[in-house]
Amino acid sequence: MGLPEINIKFVNKAGTLIKRGERGIVALILKDEKSLGYHLLNSTLDIPELSEENKEQIRLAFVGAQGIVKNVKLFVVEKAATSVSTALDYFETEKFDYLAVPEASSDMEAEVVSWIKEMRDSKKIKVKAVLAENVADYEGIINFATSGIKTNDKTFTAKQYCSRIAGVLASMPLTISSTYQVLNEVIDIEHKTSDEIASAIDAGKLVLMNDGEKIKIARGVTSKTTVTSGHGEELKKISLLDKLDMIHSDIKRTIEDNYIGKVSNKYEHKVVLIAAIRGYLTQLESGGILDPNTSDVGVDIGAQEIFIKSLGVDTSEMDEKDIKEYNTKDKVFLYGKMKPLDAMEEITLNIGL
Repeated sequence: MGLPEINIKFVNKAGTLIKRGERGIVALILKDEKSLGYHLLNSTLDIPELSEENKEQIRLAFVGAQGIVKNVKLFVVEKAATSVSTALDYFETEKFDYLAVPEASSDMEAEVVSWIKEMRDSKKIKVKAVLAENVADYEGIINFATSGIKTNDKTFTAKQYCSRIAGVLASMPLTISSTYQVLNEVIDIEHKTSDEIASAIDAGKLVLMNDGEKIKIARGVTSKTTVTSGHGEELKKISLLDKLDMIHSDIKRTIEDNYIGKVSNKYEHKVVLIAAIRGYLTQLESGGILDPNTSDVGVDIGAQEIFIKSLGVDTSEMDEKDIKEYNTKDKVFLYGKMKPLDAMEEITLNIGL
């Protein structure tokens, strides 16, 4: 009688997801002569012995935004390193939201882009990276493209500020967007016209803007600019992508932990799984993550029938119920649909006199 427990786990996951701003994790790869290897940092008090520049990068990551950066997962490579493959291999089995590599060379950035694509597309691990001036045209890469970032103490390049942006994005609650998120410590940036900023956004660049009073993120966009079948407009917006990534990760991890290899593949158990996922999505609708009354999960009749035919079975006399309840060995074929809610970003107000 243990199966229904998965419903509870999905409910708990939904509650955690709605409050996700409190659980953001930043991964950092830094180059130094000291403290090589992996470090889990729960606060700036845990910073190991490093150069002052690297300590500053960690402090920037911890600043966060609306929520709280739960921790920074740091991997230090040798100062003379020309590759970050060792760090990337390590991070494959670490949970995090956004990765930054402030001192990355062009070769290192190419490694990061290739690795993020492999993680997201092949291994279905939905991580993302913030890189400076990197036209990746890929949803998993945030192309940060503002330089001349002045604070009271220092002027930063785009590369030097990627850690800060990673912290902002990792700590944003899923119910709001990073668009117009204010960076209170910044007092000035390189000046761009509104047309130049709009062009940068259209080119998949995350840039800062000066509204005359404060410095803020102009729009929370990924580097994705090319729209293809199955890769739509929603992949251009960080807020929507974050929702989709976290939902994917929650469902995948909960099924792996509680279902795969633990439950016999009979129809009754598929029904339990379907009900659990539906309940999870319904909670996200109530929490303002998904559009209400748009989510559904069920047996994928078409895919299941194709599989049954591959077994040499004639399905011409089978009805939908027969196909739905047929023994599919160790395979489970489900369909799902949902519509993530966007944040308010464009408001038109016509006032008549």
